[in-house]
Amino acid sequence: MLSHYNLVANVYQIIGPNAVPLRPDDVMLCFLPLYHIYGLTVALTLSLTLGSTLVLMPRFDMQKLSGLLVQEGVTMMPVVPPAINAMCQAAEAGIFPKEHNIRWIKCGAAPLAPELARRLTGLTGITVNQGYGMTEASPVTHAGFCEPAAMNRPASIGQPLALTECRIVDSGGNEAGPGESGELVMRGPQFMLGYWKEPQATAAALRDGWYFSGDVVRRDEDGFYYVLDRSKEMIKYKGFPVAPAEVEAVLLEHEAVRDCGVVAKPDADAGEIPCAFVVLREGFVACDALDQELRNFVAERLSRHKQPREIRFVEVVPRTPSGKILRRELRKIIS
Repeated sequence: MLSHYNLVANVYQIIGPNAVPLRPDDVMLCFLPLYHIYGLTVALTLSLTLGSTLVLMPRFDMQKLSGLLVQEGVTMMPVVPPAINAMCQAAEAGIFPKEHNIRWIKCGAAPLAPELARRLTGLTGITVNQGYGMTEASPVTHAGFCEPAAMNRPASIGQPLALTECRIVDSGGNEAGPGESGELVMRGPQFMLGYWKEPQATAAALRDGWYFSGDVVRRDEDGFYYVLDRSKEMIKYKGFPVAPAEVEAVLLEHEAVRDCGVVAKPDADAGEIPCAFVVLREGFVACDALDQELRNFVAERLSRHKQPREIRFVEVVPRTPSGKILRRELRKIIS
């Protein structure tokens, strides 16, 4: 349940101090569904508040998007990670316009692999600014920086918006220090009143005025936050926690991988093992040799307990309209 106060407060937090560099003369292109809080607040309500131009696309289409970028003089886009992946492929294929006015894009709704951000900037010159939030927070709580260049860290979700207080707590409820991981706990004017007719769920999420996100994060010495994964999606390999998003980020760096999703598979000896579902780029064929190559690629970059014990090649990784991986659908395939 979001009040008008929650929603309006979040809009002014987004355009407030240390937040996003949007201006009234911006032209924003939005292909996000407006029934989702990301498209509703960050695109529609924000544009109305600023008096800027908003160009709506009914659904994501790379060919049409490329034309609209030039035709409408688009300067900014809110996007999701799969769209960045598609734009990288379009740029490599010569489809993405070389002459464009896009200053930066905001990525949210799902974890962003750092390699994707680096690829897009290298191919198009567009700065990628990652943000973070959830429906319960109207939705934005953190935003990255575009300038100065030293403050642009696409791998990070950035720093908290104005009036947003954050804590990181471990499983015992103790405060985690810089570099240590734990659950992100927050409070601020953008947080919900509660869940509609769900008092137990409300009591579990809202405790003494603090919202317990269920997301595992860490904070560096400079105050930048990094999402590791959802606590309920963590894989436990012989008691060691494995964040699916970390494994996915490494797999996406391989030239053969177009998309991927990692979930837990029950295992008699280890409890759970990481199982990766991989979508290949054109020109690559699923085979035992490629399977082994991908395993070796991850093995060179991550600890042993984080390496996928099984790789399945698929045509598509199921996602929500906002870009989040439908891990329950992948788990159904395993079961």
